[in-house]
Amino acid sequence: MRKKLYLIVALLVALVLTGGVFAYGATSKATTAGSLTMGSGPFADVTAGTGVTWSDNISEDEIGSVGTGELFDVTWDPAYTGDLEITVLLTNADELIEAFQYLNMEIGTGSTGSTIQEVLSLQNAKVSLNVDGTDNVTLLGGSWRTHKVFGPNPDVIPDLWAEVSQVDLD
Repeated sequence: MRKKLYLIVALLVALVLTGGVFAYGATSKATTAGSLTMGSGPFADVTAGTGVTWSDNISEDEIGSVGTGELFDVTWDPAYTGDLEITVLLTNADELIEAFQYLNMEIGTGSTGSTIQEVLSLQNAKVSLNVDGTDNVTLLGGSWRTHKVFGPNPDVIPDLWAEVSQVDLD
């Protein structure tokens, strides 16, 4: 019992002495098919991208491709000198799965998406991209296939959410 008490006290002292090391901040944005929710944080601003068009005109048992375009612009505060992690989430995968057998979207950073690339899908609805400069989050393309039969008016427009967090890459 005494060892546990010493451990707890030691952890609390370490936390107090190194509190700055554990500082964390985040800012987030959401998008629903070309309609983005904007905001800003203490170290970066995230604004709507300029070129993703989603179509809700799909049919049963159909195969198609995902278009390309800029999802989010991330602009760093010039005073911030650290690294950032951009996390993009597909927030309505549970609704999309009613219409799609699969939906794969290649997400990248940089104006052409050439810096870092990950695949966002119905099975992997979260991707994280470590960046160290002003970047865009870009949709580079992808593919989808609908079920042979689905109910009336299924949700076929992906809702995307981006969070920008401070990270220590060293």
